[in-house]
Amino acid sequence: MASLRAVNETAAAAAAAPSAAAEESAAAAAAAAGAANLSASAVQSLKDEGNRLFKEGDFAGASEAYTRMIEACKAAEAAAATAAAAAGSKVAGGTSSSSAANFAEDVQLKELLAAAYCNRSMCRLKQQDASGAAADSSAALLLQPNYNKALYRKALALKLLGDLEGAGRSVRLLLQQEPSNKDAGLLLQQLREAQQQQQQQLAHSSMPSTLLEIAMNPQETDSRRVKALRDIGRLAQERHTLHEALGKQGLLQQLALFLKQQNAKKSPAANADAAGDTAAAATSAAAAAAPAVVEAAGWELVSSLVHFSPLGVSESSSSSSGDKVLLHLNEPLAIPERMRLCREAVRRCWTSEDLLQAFRRLKRQGFLPPPPDRFAAVLPPPPPSSSSSSSSSESSSSIGDAHWRALSAVYLLRVLGSLKQTEADAFEHDVSFLETVSSALDCYDVPAVAAAALHAIAAAADARRRLGLKAKALALRHGIERCLEAALGLLSAAADSSNSSSSSSSSSSRGVGEEQGALQRSVEVGVVSLLRLLGDKERSEADSVDMQRLIDQLLSPFLSCCCSKDPSKQADATVGLQALLFLMNADRESARDFILQGSLLPHILAAAVGEAAAAAGLAGTKQQQQQQQVGAALLVQCLDFVELRHKLLEDKGQGLLLLLLQQQQQTVSPLLRCKIAVAIARVCCHSAELRETLLQQVDFIALLQEFLLLLHPQQQQKQQQQKQQQQQQQKQVDEELGLCILELFFFLSLHGEFKERLRQLTAKQIKEQRQEGQQDLLRSLLDLGLQFCSSSSSSNSSSSSRSSRSSSLPRYLICGALCNLLQSKEDKKRWARSGRGKETAELSEPQLEELEAFYEQLPAEAKPVQNGEIDLGEETCAAELRRLLLQQGGVKLLVAACCNKPLPSPNVFHAAGRVFCLLSKHTDLRGLMVQQGAVKALLSALGCLGRSAGADVRDLQQAAAQLCISINPSLLQYNEALDLVPALLPLLKDAHELLQYEGALALTNLLAVGEDVRVRAFAAGAWGSLRELLFSDNDLLRAAGIEGWCNLASSERVRRQIGDTTKNNTNVQDLRLLLAFCLETNNTRAQTAAAGALAGS
Repeated sequence: MASLRAVNETAAAAAAAPSAAAEESAAAAAAAAGAANLSASAVQSLKDEGNRLFKEGDFAGASEAYTRMIEACKAAEAAAATAAAAAGSKVAGGTSSSSAANFAEDVQLKELLAAAYCNRSMCRLKQQDASGAAADSSAALLLQPNYNKALYRKALALKLLGDLEGAGRSVRLLLQQEPSNKDAGLLLQQLREAQQQQQQQLAHSSMPSTLLEIAMNPQETDSRRVKALRDIGRLAQERHTLHEALGKQGLLQQLALFLKQQNAKKSPAANADAAGDTAAAATSAAAAAAPAVVEAAGWELVSSLVHFSPLGVSESSSSSSGDKVLLHLNEPLAIPERMRLCREAVRRCWTSEDLLQAFRRLKRQGFLPPPPDRFAAVLPPPPPSSSSSSSSSESSSSIGDAHWRALSAVYLLRVLGSLKQTEADAFEHDVSFLETVSSALDCYDVPAVAAAALHAIAAAADARRRLGLKAKALALRHGIERCLEAALGLLSAAADSSNSSSSSSSSSSRGVGEEQGALQRSVEVGVVSLLRLLGDKERSEADSVDMQRLIDQLLSPFLSCCCSKDPSKQADATVGLQALLFLMNADRESARDFILQGSLLPHILAAAVGEAAAAAGLAGTKQQQQQQQVGAALLVQCLDFVELRHKLLEDKGQGLLLLLLQQQQQTVSPLLRCKIAVAIARVCCHSAELRETLLQQVDFIALLQEFLLLLHPQQQQKQQQQKQQQQQQQKQVDEELGLCILELFFFLSLHGEFKERLRQLTAKQIKEQRQEGQQDLLRSLLDLGLQFCSSSSSSNSSSSSRSSRSSSLPRYLICGALCNLLQSKEDKKRWARSGRGKETAELSEPQLEELEAFYEQLPAEAKPVQNGEIDLGEETCAAELRRLLLQQGGVKLLVAACCNKPLPSPNVFHAAGRVFCLLSKHTDLRGLMVQQGAVKALLSALGCLGRSAGADVRDLQQAAAQLCISINPSLLQYNEALDLVPALLPLLKDAHELLQYEGALALTNLLAVGEDVRVRAFAAGAWGSLRELLFSDNDLLRAAGIEGWCNLASSERVRRQIGDTTKNNTNVQDLRLLLAFCLETNNTRAQTAAAGALAGS
């Protein structure tokens, strides 16, 4: 570093060294000191010059002097460093006094350099150069962190720059070092006032009223107006109180009126042509309609404030709040208060007629598909600045107004559907609403608008269905018929579009296919919702609808094309079959009658096997494959009815199905072959003779293995694909094929012949896989079911299209298949005699025999038509399959089906309960069941079903009791042991003595876990329930009740209560009972337990 001491002092110190090396070092040091001495004098003169010029008010000259001072300090530092390095290379080491002197010199130079930066910072403040002042003060603080003047001047510079927080930090640090600095205290107070004012301005600019003024101001840019509207929506979604205030304070009404006024205004282009001069241009701008993009943003905001989906995101933030959504599909809508207020505000400004006029205006001006990224072109990710506002305007102008008008129509229809959701009890009488929907359904070339119309009518129909008997039956109006016809016409137009694009590029055809699939799902939701209301069987005769006439009116134009050899007509035939499938889902009886009256089964069969499309010259085309898929799905549904099965067998339809099933995979898709196999499996249930014939002709075991193997290459291919659309399509194919495999397994599990073959094959494959490492068929089916039972949180499906993995159908199929697989024909008879599955009175064995004898004496015409015949097989086969299932981890599958979220429908719990009941029959298997998590699944099922009565709930309770009897209760988790107590108590009051006995034994065993379990049982009334068992005629029941008392009496709380009641002579009956049982020599179990209870008390 540079030395600022006199040269003679350094020379004297160097001369004191007697050696030659010291003399050379002294010479070098003397040279460096000379240069430093010159620099020190120059630095001091520059500092004096700067101070003088600053006092004279010449801030520019002073700043220049301080700049030369900074450069001189840096030059001195560099020269000293060079000289010191040269001296160090000649003389190693040095005295401590020399090191101390160099350190002092470094400190002095840093102080001068820091002072130069700080003084130049003050000059730049005077010159209003806040950024330069902040940089200089920061440089001074790097040299001297506790430099008070630099801190103060940095705070002033940051204040001018608008960084109030940074300025406050600098001032607070200064006050920590110098609390008495009045200037710093005054500056801190000014900063606080400025921050408060800034927050008020920010809050005012973020107020919805201010944002709405910006949005409605025609002088603002389009991007700024759109951003203001979207900011209002964002704030309303973040703060529910603000959402409610928008409806209360009239701001939403102002926006609704603003949008309503667009119907009476001319377009901006027309007004620009009409305005001849500048003065007229300003007037015409105020009278002109808002730009299309601004109107679309306004409709989006209104839609976000009023739209409510009962199956959408839950209001609660808890993860378990939406678990039971599938169990509450029939509950009336509970619309949040904030949305109800906003709907009332909109309804005061808009009527259905007004919305119809607005939609007609938008449609008349022209539609094009809305922008896929909505407002991203107007609002790019970075916030728009002054330099980028022009580019935003250019990007938004590149999107034509027709696209924005379509987006406005989509949100308008969503608003209309939300308003009708609250008026669902009479929406069919609103002619304007139905006309708006039907008019939107005619927009074939803009699928987004048509889908929004379908969602609007479906929302109203779903809300009407949820009202149940509180609302009148849906009246069949012309508007309803028009909507149904338009929806089916939409499917026809989509099919024509798909066929015309089949010859285009693969990417475009893929996009069209995805659009058509989404539109078909929307049509299905809308059509099924309306048909289900119209076909309601609980309506009175006066309100009844002639469903056959309606169906004939809707479907005849399409189904009449089934026999046509014109290729263009086959697309309409496919639409008719799709509509018939929709009807089957909505009103099965009406669909059955329509198929029988119209003799449509041969046409359905011809479509399923591909004969209809092949006759029209469409063999091998995509259109034929689509028709086969729809026909096969419809055929499988038809086979549920015995009349249709008879008709199929009369027409020798099973031969065509067998022929199609035996075709090679190259000509028939695997999914279609699997559906045909499901149809044949259903036909096997028709009669014993037919079942035996078909099972001999078809190797269903080999078919299952073939279909399961097809999933593995698809999974590998899915990993190799790069595009997300291809992955999504392949995933959908996997799910459809997997679901069809589960359905095939479900129907095959009804037949004892299949179960016996599966048992033999599984036992053989288990032995072979130990050597070869291969997986057996049963394990592959269980793994497939486990994939479908996986939690929806791990699924990548969007909320708009729920994946089949999170639905209840695959869970029910796999649980029902396992129930059939583990059930023998003896179990079926036993369940039938005990009234399981039916709420009937229980009959004794003699009464059942008399009833069966009476039934056999009835004439054939008096007997009900038997809907099929099945043979579940022998008990030995079912028992072996139960053991094999546990070895393959079947209980883990049931746990996933019952516990993974979202929770399934009650039918899944009922099927799983039967499986647990069948497995728990074997005492040696109960320990393995507990290890695989059976208790968790049982508690989940009982918790979701609640206190509902029935045989299915008793199955779950009995299985839980049998598990608690056979295991060490200390192995249970603490929460499971506590939750089992209320699950077992209802068994103590059951009418069946066996269930009472098993419940008492299980509770007695469970009470040994700990004090908390005993306290909960006592609080839940276990003492009184066990007391009722003591008055039974069954010695085993009395003994079990006393044993339960004995374990309960080990609780301090129970003993205290018994002692208090006995001491006050309020209730001595329990004590007398215990003493009486101590004398009962014929029942040693009860005698021992009574003595133990008394000893414990």
